[in-house]
Amino acid sequence: GPPLRLTLFRRADDDWVVIATAHHIVVDFWSMVLMLREIGRLYESLVKGRDASLPPAPDNYASFVEVQRDLIRSPAGERLRRYWRKQLRDASFCTEFPVDFVRPSQFTGRGSVVPIEFPPHLVENMTDLAAELRVTFPALLSAIIQILVYRYTGQASFLIGTPFSGRLHRDFEETVGFFVNMLPLRADISPDGTFTDIVKQAGRSFAEALQHEALPLADIVRDSSSPHDTSRSPLFQVCCTFEKSHRKEEEGRAGYLINGQTHRTNLGGLEQESFSVPIQTCHCDLEFMFERSSGGVSALLCYCRDLFDRSS
Repeated sequence: GPPLRLTLFRRADDDWVVIATAHHIVVDFWSMVLMLREIGRLYESLVKGRDASLPPAPDNYASFVEVQRDLIRSPAGERLRRYWRKQLRDASFCTEFPVDFVRPSQFTGRGSVVPIEFPPHLVENMTDLAAELRVTFPALLSAIIQILVYRYTGQASFLIGTPFSGRLHRDFEETVGFFVNMLPLRADISPDGTFTDIVKQAGRSFAEALQHEALPLADIVRDSSSPHDTSRSPLFQVCCTFEKSHRKEEEGRAGYLINGQTHRTNLGGLEQESFSVPIQTCHCDLEFMFERSSGGVSALLCYCRDLFDRSS
């Protein structure tokens, strides 16, 4: 079928529902924000009788693919490969949680979600702590997840998948496509280490990964010694996603995904209201998703239903 499909439902003369179904290979979350913004501009132009056209995009996704291909084949690409090979040397590619059900031989991606509450006072304390330790808020959250994984698995070394924007050139900031690159950040928990040690190490991992994010995950997997195992995702079985809007007016866009919040905004003269669609798929055994906005932190845990019962 088409990579992007739009369906329009009429509920009343002034109430319509638009469902956009897109294959994740062609758009990422920021691309959806860009598309909504352009739809708003076009609608406003049509309503006001103006020429409904958009300025040409600075670049297109085909150019990005070409730039990425040239990088991978260049000496810079080889330096990136060396970095990730070093990061994955002697790493454990299996994170074994205590599960409720026997792991199927084939990973099905059947998922369900549990919301996570972050009271305002907790967010404030965490923000202060991150500033005190000179790390970003996502790095602090990542350290907390690492400790959680260590506690339940007993594994001191493992990998956590973390998405990076992939939009390394300003020319692609307004381009629609799938740019996000999921990278394996290594966690090494020392039994004698302190919480501060773990947080600072997470901060360093984020900073280093940001400098080496241009190598696609597919190349990292191919270069690794990860065994082919159809029962689980390669390299890591836990991932953490951190959403933060580039512009204040875009805050809360991910709310319908994370906790079913309704996000209202003016879209070219239309009152746009998002609505929640239940999440029924997952990419890993456990996925943590966070959105930071001026209103606080929204979060959820997406888990594989083949492995875990909701009560766990």
